[in-house]
Amino acid sequence: MSGCPGLHCPGCGNGGRLAAILAAGVAAVAAVAAFAEEILAVLGTAVALALAAVVFAVVRAWRRGWRPRTVIAWEPYTPLPEPEPARALPAPEIHYHLHLHDQAAITDRRTP
Repeated sequence: MSGCPGLHCPGCGNGGRLAAILAAGVAAVAAVAAFAEEILAVLGTAVALALAAVVFAVVRAWRRGWRPRTVIAWEPYTPLPEPEPARALPAPEIHYHLHLHDQAAITDRRTP
């Protein structure tokens, strides 16, 4: 008696798992092949948009004065001037204010 391949019922066969996996793989490859043109169009559009964004950013930065380090490398090096030493600030004037809002405290302070 031959065993059930297990494709139509999960419990009665002694195999069939490999056949199911192969069938799923063939179906996946067929789906990708059916939509290969659309997939390539979307990928091509994404690459073109990314390239356009990079070109736009580089051209805009170049027009604003940014230059790569390789261009700056052959310009003569001019070190920054030494900073001036910090000057001492004058001492702040201290002025105290006393605010009393408690009437009892005010009268206690006024009476000796």
